[in-house]
Amino acid sequence: MGFLDRLVPLDAKGEKNFERAMRAELRRDFDKAESYFTACADALQELVEKKQKKRSQPLVRHLVMAGIACVRIGRNEQALDLLDQAIAMRDDVPDAWLHAGYACAKLGRAEQAARYWQSYPQWSEDRIVAEALADTLLQWQSPGGADLDASCEAIVRAYFSQMRHNHALPPQRRDAILGKRGY
Repeated sequence: MGFLDRLVPLDAKGEKNFERAMRAELRRDFDKAESYFTACADALQELVEKKQKKRSQPLVRHLVMAGIACVRIGRNEQALDLLDQAIAMRDDVPDAWLHAGYACAKLGRAEQAARYWQSYPQWSEDRIVAEALADTLLQWQSPGGADLDASCEAIVRAYFSQMRHNHALPPQRRDAILGKRGY
């Protein structure tokens, strides 16, 4: 950490690293994305803790970004805590439901994952993700039951496909979709 890094506010540090991580994922530079997600998670977790000590509410977008970052780096318990807080404050953020369900699935909690994924907002324009969630939940009802690892892999593929699809849209349309994410 350089001298000037201490001068950067935690929210700006977290948000900037989140943006960098998402762009790195689009480029398929997953090692770089992981380092950015780690920096994001650390900065925003510290921000959330400071806000809670002062008895003030963190912003929903910070909770969601931190939760997503934690999921991406395997801190699933921490992610679930952050995403539950975000959902309690605002239940209309599709990625909060998606990533909370993913964290539960990675933790082996199929029933809880199903509840989150069933709550994924129907109005979301991320149709690729919505279809993958519906397919996953339908498979879980079949006699074979839930294969959590395969389900997580299918959701990751759908999410990445959705990101690539959204990124390829005309800028005005892409911005409209991304503006509805809630973070």
